Amino acid sequence: MPTVDNYTAASAAVGARSTGRHLLHIEGYSHTKALFAGESIPSQSFSVGGRAWCIWYYPRGAADDQDDGDGDAALYISLFLVLDDSIPEPAYAEATFHLLDQAGRPVPSCTHATGLNEYSAAGARHGVPAFIPRDFLEASGHLVDECFRIRCDVSVRWQWHTEARPDAPPSDLRRHLGDLLASGEGADVTFQVAGETFSAHRSVVAARSPVLKAKLSAGTAAAACVRIDDVAPQVFEALLHFVYTDSLNAVMATDGFEHLVKSCPALLKDLISKLAAR
Repeated sequence: MPTVDNYTAASAAVGARSTGRHLLHIEGYSHTKALFAGESIPSQSFSVGGRAWCIWYYPRGAADDQDDGDGDAALYISLFLVLDDSIPEPAYAEATFHLLDQAGRPVPSCTHATGLNEYSAAGARHGVPAFIPRDFLEASGHLVDECFRIRCDVSVRWQWHTEARPDAPPSDLRRHLGDLLASGEGADVTFQVAGETFSAHRSVVAARSPVLKAKLSAGTAAAACVRIDDVAPQVFEALLHFVYTDSLNAVMATDGFEHLVKSCPALLKDLISKLAAR
């Protein structure tokens, strides 16, 4: 039976959304009111999520079979998001319509969303039949010189699909580095601590610990032995293990940890910075 570290195959369920915005300027507002109820003015086509869309603006309401109103539709401005391509695949999208003030900010009381809907074919539409009452717009400061603006935020949901993934086992880097430290293979520097010696790898130690890197650089570049003062051997051994493996257990288990706190604040700071970076 496969274990946690022994996968027989891997795959991913992939889903995402694409988002976009379209700004619709309504100019000559009073002339648009000459249209009959149910007549619309389309925006130019725009693309979001690889599909083409447009906005249908109804100056006197969408008075047809898609109108959810109660007979007063003509008192409202209606807005619909419309699928404007002939790709033979359904699209799933939601639209949020905002009336903008003169500074270009959405008017909170005039922001309405459609929710997520399926657009099954070209011309499919979903929207807000009662977006704003016309008398509200006309009395507000948002209609200036016969002009106002509407922003439409569109979010298109891509179809979920599955993809194969390479069967990459979890990284064993920490274990491998720990084994390298334990074996001493390829070691090129020795630390001398209170009469005891510890073999290590200059490049690993320098990359992982700024404090020990400074110790390595204090002498000649080719120095094979570096003396470390004011650290108990068991504490230094545990610290070296942490440098290679990121495992803190050995450090915390040493009796000399309090000594490290009191006598070697630089090494302790180095240790803490490593933990904070996780």
